[in-house]
Amino acid sequence: MQRICAVSMGPAQSYASTPSQPTPSGPQHQYYQRTDGRGSGHKQGQSSRQVQRQGHRPSQAHGQGQGQRGSFGSGSQRGCWECGQLGHFISECPRLGRGQPQQSREWVHVVVVPDPTAKCNLIEGTVYICSIFMHGIFDSGSTVSFISGRIVDELGLKPTILERPSILSTAAGDKIYLNLLCVDCSVEIKGHIMPANLRVLEFLEFDALLGMDWLGAYHAQIHCFSKKVIFHLLGHPEFSFQGTSTSLPITKGRVATSVDVEMFTSVLSTTERVVTTLEEVPVVCEFPDIFPAELPGLPPPREIDFIIDLVLGTKPISIPPYRMAPKELEELREQLDELLELGSIHPSMSPWGASILFVKKKDGSLRLCIDYRQLNKVTVKNEYPLPRIDDLFDQLTGAQWFSKIDLRSGYHQLRIRAEDREKTAFRTRYGHYQFTVMPFWLTNAPMVFMDLMHRVLREYLDRFVIVFIDDILIYSKTRDDHGEHLRIILQTLRAHRLYAKFSKCEFWLTEVGFLGHIVEPAECQ
Repeated sequence: MQRICAVSMGPAQSYASTPSQPTPSGPQHQYYQRTDGRGSGHKQGQSSRQVQRQGHRPSQAHGQGQGQRGSFGSGSQRGCWECGQLGHFISECPRLGRGQPQQSREWVHVVVVPDPTAKCNLIEGTVYICSIFMHGIFDSGSTVSFISGRIVDELGLKPTILERPSILSTAAGDKIYLNLLCVDCSVEIKGHIMPANLRVLEFLEFDALLGMDWLGAYHAQIHCFSKKVIFHLLGHPEFSFQGTSTSLPITKGRVATSVDVEMFTSVLSTTERVVTTLEEVPVVCEFPDIFPAELPGLPPPREIDFIIDLVLGTKPISIPPYRMAPKELEELREQLDELLELGSIHPSMSPWGASILFVKKKDGSLRLCIDYRQLNKVTVKNEYPLPRIDDLFDQLTGAQWFSKIDLRSGYHQLRIRAEDREKTAFRTRYGHYQFTVMPFWLTNAPMVFMDLMHRVLREYLDRFVIVFIDDILIYSKTRDDHGEHLRIILQTLRAHRLYAKFSKCEFWLTEVGFLGHIVEPAECQ
């Protein structure tokens, strides 16, 4: 697995006031603290980043010399770091093209130079971001913060398109434009809500990375020895996030920027797990039908269906399709044919119609995404509770053996209620289609699938299995018990015709990664 972060060679404190995540109105961080339960809070005063910026330019405050570029101030007192004058931002500076938007000249050139002795100390753990639990990494060496493109797609987030994108050049010579920014994403720690501006990075293996722009804004310190991130907010008691530290080999690459600030790109690689075949795994080899290469077709009727209840008075929403390149049209035809063959979609005459787009995966292939953001806005939210991460791990006391099962396209293993299928319709160059199974990107999908898995595994929950949406962890105190427990869960999945992806499953382990945590017997006492 590879993880990528931008690592600065400059002093960490200088980034607390550097607007490394510009937005159309400038970077604005506001801090909130919950007062009466989840979802509510109040503003706790002026942004720490705004306070630090007033009255000086960063080069004057931190002795960084010339070369800092960006904008400072707001409203009538806004200023430009290019010419030092008030009244305009850098994007409007006459020196840079008479106020016309300029493409960023910042390039990231990665030259692979393996360094087995280099280490990168990070804190990782499960963080509550954008109202879901994510596998997050706190990195004091990263100048900016990121969110995985996969998460952006799944949550239906609407990133801001930056006027001045950065361009990442990989060792293979490919160029990746970092021009999308998710603004004011809520990050909640111990009841404190601290918004973050997150750049969208498609090939992140983790869900989110919180860098120095965010850590500095909220006066956070990383303590690698105690595996804690400690926050010192003015006027509030100190509080901390307990994570797990990681020290991973890195590959260094020089970064050349338009302002001659030297940085590094770190490519973190964990140890590759041993690849084995299904026939070699004890107990699992008895259930080859649970691990098909593809889903066998339309899922069977289940105890529940996916339901889409709408806000009263909602009328059908239809969005024109986006223009696509010839390569995308070719890929669209192939993926539509696959979905039709599986029975996951069928032609539609619905008045509803979402648009579609493609997002490039980390392996270079294209992922078909349906833009359900407008539908999600008018959908009545399902309040089925997702389990607390700490409650799940409390069940692992005394466990010595672990197996992890990842369901194959889990959401597609649950049908949509017949009368709600027309609401999932989407428009393409090759016709109008609607889903028969629960698609990704719908707002209530995680809660409904969690409900399904609780119903399927209720008899064994917290006895020897825990589950979070479509991730299943089986745990046992002895090897013999683990064989029995593994067989029971696989028999249950077979009985309910639920299927897993063998390449993403792990069996018979004494240490396993689950929900962003490394689970091992020493930590389960």
